[in-house]
Amino acid sequence: MNNRAALLSEKAYFVRLCMEGESCLKSQKKKRTVCQKRCLLCLQAVLLACVLFLSGCSKMTQADIQFTTGLGEHELFKIGHEVCTQQQAAVLLASQRNSYEAVYGDGIWKIPVGGRDFEGVVLDSMKALLAQMKCMVLMAEEYEVTLPEAEKRRIREAAAEFCQSADTKELADAGVTEDDVYQVFYEYRLSNQLIDELTRNVDIEISDNDARIIQVQQIFFSTVDAEGNSVSQEEKETKYERMTAIRQRIDSGEEFGKLAEIYDTSQQTHFSIGRGEMPQVYEDIVFALEDGEVSDIIETDAGFYLVKCLEDYDIDATQVHKEQMGAVKKKDAFSQLYDTFTAGLTSEFNQSAWEQLSMSGEGKITGADFFRIYRNYFEAQ
Repeated sequence: MNNRAALLSEKAYFVRLCMEGESCLKSQKKKRTVCQKRCLLCLQAVLLACVLFLSGCSKMTQADIQFTTGLGEHELFKIGHEVCTQQQAAVLLASQRNSYEAVYGDGIWKIPVGGRDFEGVVLDSMKALLAQMKCMVLMAEEYEVTLPEAEKRRIREAAAEFCQSADTKELADAGVTEDDVYQVFYEYRLSNQLIDELTRNVDIEISDNDARIIQVQQIFFSTVDAEGNSVSQEEKETKYERMTAIRQRIDSGEEFGKLAEIYDTSQQTHFSIGRGEMPQVYEDIVFALEDGEVSDIIETDAGFYLVKCLEDYDIDATQVHKEQMGAVKKKDAFSQLYDTFTAGLTSEFNQSAWEQLSMSGEGKITGADFFRIYRNYFEAQ
């Protein structure tokens, strides 16, 4: 059976969770509520699922997977001739488990997220990452991308550090050897090397104007009710009159920031804004403001705004945004190559072996921290 061979079909689901998380986080203010925890976790799960910044390359549905008993007892899935084992998965799962529990405690796994518990979300995102790595190992063979011997030696050192920092007995109980750890580091590094080499000549030139980030304060009155419907014309006119009165007080010398604290209804008044993030009418007016300048009343479908420009060109934030926009260009270019390559791959999935994996039960490996060690060895160069 020919499949997309990424073994995870829920990328859109994670993106939706991310959007829900951002919306909920913006509605909170300095309170570490359960809702806020859930939103943070959703956002982190999305980042995890996209850790190799692939987009649009996991279109396989549950029905597309070829379930099989032909794999070994500890073999989770096979894509082409590449096999992922429980031991390889344990390296990443244990690392993520330690990271989450260090911040949120071991109760996070049963927090409901999108109709299921958070443990299921993270397991699925790890499945995506593992499958993408295996696909990219095959892709590296096709494009003759390899790692130099010096890199392999560093990978061996990284694997040794992982094993030295992890609990020896728990590693043995999980059946994880240094060779298993080496293989995961090797494939993760090779995957990133593949991306770098295949996108090296992609034009990522972004103008300062396109990437420009500005800092603003704003006062916002919503003209939409809790169900998303527009309020009455009479209520709109009342809110416009209130905003007009505030604008007159600003003209008379009252401090914008203090008025924003009193009257703004969004619970957040200071924003960093880039192009394309707000309605066009808002963007056209606000991006034309100079430092210290206050806009006239801006009306959008969402409501009325008064905006003060604090900084019309945030140099540091603009540079970061430019790099992010360049990364998106590279991602899009790589995704096209990836989609074409994976279209002809075959895959097999061992459901019973996968169901033995857990984030909350047995299998904890104290001290395991794959991503920290990887960053130290390969991103801090």
